[in-house]
Amino acid sequence: MVIPQQLERAVKEKVASGKYRSPEELVTEAVSRLIEEEDAARRDLSWLEKELQAGLDSPAREMTEADWEQLRQRIERRVNAS
Repeated sequence: MVIPQQLERAVKEKVASGKYRSPEELVTEAVSRLIEEEDAARRDLSWLEKELQAGLDSPAREMTEADWEQLRQRIERRVNAS
């Protein structure tokens, strides 16, 4: 596998700093973090999809300003908790 020189340099610097024992350790941690972030994003989308479906399944009515504000606050809390 060939990686850009800039990334190779960054990997060597991180290993030289002593934070990682080898390039493999750094790459393993980086890929693990990426997978965790993708899983978290997928869970967040799943939550939003469920909320949207619940809204579609509920009896039709006009959204009030209070409804929109409550929805905005719930989404902000969820995003900030991530």
